[in-house]
Formats: sequence, C-alpha cells, structure tokens
Amino acid sequence: MKKIILLCLTLLLALCLIACANTTDDSNVADDGGATSDSQENQSGDEPIVIRIGHIATENLPEHLAAVEFKNFLEEESDGRLAVEIFPNGALGGDRQLTEAVSLGTLDITFCTTSILTTYDEKFGILDLPFIWSDAEQGFAAVDGELGAYLDAILPEYGIHNLGYMLNGVRHMLNNEKPINEPADLKGLKMRVIESPVYIDMFTLLGANPTPMSFSEVYTSLQQGVINGFECNASFVYEMKFYDVQKYYSLTGHTISFLGAIMNADKYNSLPEDLRALVDEAAQTYLVDWQRQHTLEEDEVLFDELRECGMEINEISPENHAKFVEAVSPMYEDYEEQWGSEIFDLLRKYQAE
Repeated sequence: MKKIILLCLTLLLALCLIACANTTDDSNVADDGGATSDSQENQSGDEPIVIRIGHIATENLPEHLAAVEFKNFLEEESDGRLAVEIFPNGALGGDRQLTEAVSLGTLDITFCTTSILTTYDEKFGILDLPFIWSDAEQGFAAVDGELGAYLDAILPEYGIHNLGYMLNGVRHMLNNEKPINEPADLKGLKMRVIESPVYIDMFTLLGANPTPMSFSEVYTSLQQGVINGFECNASFVYEMKFYDVQKYYSLTGHTISFLGAIMNADKYNSLPEDLRALVDEAAQTYLVDWQRQHTLEEDEVLFDELRECGMEINEISPENHAKFVEAVSPMYEDYEEQWGSEIFDLLRKYQAE
C-alpha cells in the first residue's frame, strides 16, 4: 500500500514538473513567437514597396537630381513604406530598352524622350515637330493641358502611365565642319537623329543626310567620322563632353524636347491610394516643376561653359530662322493628314495662346 501511495506521489510530482516545464517553454515560445511574428509583419506589411528608376542621364544632370529629390520625398513622406532605387548612366539599358522595360513591368519608372513613345503611337511625334512653340512656357501649357492628356490616354494600353512631362531641353545643332546659319549649311552633312520618322523627315527637308542612331553610339561615331554632327540640348553636350569631338554649336532651337516620366501602369495602380497620391505629388513637384526650372536655368550658364571648353557658338538671325521654318513647313500638312485634325487642333489651340 505504501508503495502504491509513493508511486502515485512520484507520478504526481513528475506531472507537475512537466507542466511547469511546458509553461516555461510556452512562455518562451510566446516571447520568441511574438518577436518572430513582429518580424513577419515587417516583411509582409511593413516592408517598403520598392520603386526602381532607370535612366540614361549622368548624376549631374537635372533629370537625375530630380529623381533624387523624388526619392527623398517619397521615402520621408511615406514613413518608409516606399523605397526608391535609382540606376543612372544607362546602367540598365538605353532609352528604348528602358522604355520597353517599363512597358513590360521589369522596371518601374524611366524618363524617355517622347520620340521613343512613337513606337507605341506615331502621334507622339507631334511633340517633335520643329518650331511649333514660341518658347518653353507655351510647350509646357500644351503638355500639361489637353494635348498632353490626349497623348497620355494612349499609353495605358501598352502598360504605361505617364507621371508628367519633363523638359529634355531646347535642341540645337552641332557639327565639326562649319557653323550652321541657314538650311543650306546642312547640305551633305551626316547628322545623327533620334530614331523617329519626324526627325528623319526634318533633317531631310533641311538638306542633311539624317542617320538614325542610339544616343549611346553617338560619341564613338563622331570620333570615327561615321557622322559629322548631331543635335542635342546644352546640358548633355557639356556633361557628356561632346565639346571634345565637336567644334560648332549652332543655336537653331528647332525643337523644345520633352521626356515622359513614365511608370509601369500595373505598378502604379497596385499602390495603395495614399501612396499613389504621394507618387503623383512627388512627380509633379520634382520630376516636372523642379526639373524644368533647373534645366532652363542651366542652359544659359552652359553656353558660356561650352565656349570656355573651345566650342564656337553662333545664334541664328531672324531672317535665317524664317528659312528653317519655311524649309520644314511641308511636314505640318503631311503629318496632319496622317494623324488627323483632332490632335493638330489641340496643338493650334496652344500655339494661339
């Protein structure tokens, strides 16, 4: 009998010890589990949504500097819910490749020339037509208004949402042969042009031999004499050191060029509403307003810098400017026949303001 009682007491003690051990273990698991659970919440709920930006500009150009401002704003104002990664210098590809990547969703944002968007719809070429704006402000009003909205509505079909139009600068002509003062000076020159039908037609009418070419190939082609010149804004000429391979810079101002700050439409639409609103605000404030202002301010300073680097810069007289406009005038009627009067009516609306 005593043995039975002793055995029962022993079993009872063992059960108590097991229960205490389990309680201690459960407590530890609960603590660890709480920490683990918190970690899992960070990964699933609090891990930032990453937005990847790729572009071809160098770190000193307004496009990249605007992207940095965009990044800083989003990361701060979203309390870390958004993280932005920037890949400059064409690290992820050229203009066309980056645009395709955004369309396909393998990249979130890029800044592409509107010329590249003619790949999706040729009507984007209306922004490449020469001498259509009296100044940059007139162009801004158009792309920020009904003309820009008309073009933006085309893009979602191709997986693209346009956050706004950045300024790609006022484009002028460079070459190694002579100053360009009038269209006759372009005769026979092999000029690199953007891969756009509008640019090819423009330089054909001006008497040059237009050579479509990726921007990444231009510097080497100039060194090797494959082309005689090209056309570009002052900031790229200076930043990419084209003054080492080009002598003459003629301020033709033939186009006021824009960049689409384009985002993959699925990525944009997948953002929570409050984060989407932050992206819109940051894009307007930094990618559009801030970038345009700095680009315009930079141009005036850079002409002096380019002179100091050995370039000869010439302006175009009003009489010769009229010759350029007359030479390209057949383009307007031809393209209105191709693209229709609706988009040209929008263009003329802003030209008249």
